[in-house]
Amino acid sequence: MTIERPMFPPRADECLVNDFASFALAANLAKASPESRSSRKARMKAYRDERIAKRAARLLEVTTAPETCRNHRLQARRLTDFARARMDWHSSLQCAQAWNVPGSSEYPKHDEGEGRFDLVHAWRAALMKQMLTPAPDVGAVNWKRVQFRGGQHRFTTVKPKRLQRAIDADVEWLNAHPSRKSIAASRQTKKGN
Repeated sequence: MTIERPMFPPRADECLVNDFASFALAANLAKASPESRSSRKARMKAYRDERIAKRAARLLEVTTAPETCRNHRLQARRLTDFARARMDWHSSLQCAQAWNVPGSSEYPKHDEGEGRFDLVHAWRAALMKQMLTPAPDVGAVNWKRVQFRGGQHRFTTVKPKRLQRAIDADVEWLNAHPSRKSIAASRQTKKGN
């Protein structure tokens, strides 16, 4: 019967010795070679130039939109968020009051009926206003498309054709936007090099 030794820890005479001095020497030679220094500098310069171009494109996008457009987009989103929060608060308070949750009786009694429907109507109106506000970026256009496909407009007075025209106008504006052209041009020059 033979007894096998466990693999770890190995005996001292079985250990491999790494020659760290040769690794350090190779690293120092790589740092010292003039061609690696220049290529590293070139890569850093290209990275910095790309970052500056992206920053300039974002700044151009922000500055080309009229001040009122930016305020309208922000206001429309906040109005939608507020209307939804009011609707959710109403539902939560109504449920808490129905189950006699401590502290819920401190607030005015909410009945199911017109109060809820008014809040739903206000939320839908705010949502339609947000969907008709010009989109600042592709993400906002995609959000509009999801809302449109989800049928959020069905119970409002806004016609589907009007919403589709607004989405198409956003896409057209984004495709023609100068910052999009400069980003595409910078990518094209990168591929050419």
